[in-house]
Amino acid sequence: MARLLKMLLKSLLAVLLLLIGYGAIQAIYQIAPLLLLALTPRHPFLLGAIGFLPLYLLLHRRLAFWGTMEHELTHALTALLMWRRVRSISAGERQGETQFSGRGSVCITLTPYFLPTLALLPLGLRPLLAPSWQSWVDALLGALFIYYLISNLRESHPAQPDLRRHGLLFSYSVILPLNLILLFLLVLIGTGNNHLLPRFFQEIAAPLPQLVDFVRSQSSLLAAPLGGGGGG
Repeated sequence: MARLLKMLLKSLLAVLLLLIGYGAIQAIYQIAPLLLLALTPRHPFLLGAIGFLPLYLLLHRRLAFWGTMEHELTHALTALLMWRRVRSISAGERQGETQFSGRGSVCITLTPYFLPTLALLPLGLRPLLAPSWQSWVDALLGALFIYYLISNLRESHPAQPDLRRHGLLFSYSVILPLNLILLFLLVLIGTGNNHLLPRFFQEIAAPLPQLVDFVRSQSSLLAAPLGGGGGG
């Protein structure tokens, strides 16, 4: 029974996230033209992204160790947020491992595949800085956007043990929508278009009533009697 309930909850979560992903695609489709009209070719975010792209393509093999370390640190930070004690972190050029107390979880396993961990600090500092310093932060966010866009695509291959642990279908239903949302948030904030955030979230949430209707219909089916009424 517990296993069946767990499968049902994972299925509902997958449906929820896929609907959110659909909403995110709709939101990006609606907002991207407005974003393009507001940007200039010399915006620091674009300069940071364009400048970092060839550098990353040239040096990604030499940076492999640091990429693995950042991946494992994200595992560790997520474990700490879930009140687990991190015992050890190891990283190499191709693989790493984070050991922590307690059982594993979907959050700890999958968070490195969608969370732009290195961008959290500059995103938090940006509103506190003077405009001249914000330009440097925006350039850094542009570089980090390229880094996460490419590295997440490279890491999220079907042979990845983390993804296979929870099933590829479920794992992709988690990481794909969240990548869409978080990377586009990085673009909106890094380009100074914070005023578009409410519309972005509204568009994301637009398909959710469909999930409510789906849950209600399934609940009514489960509550219905299995057999018919009394016979004659």
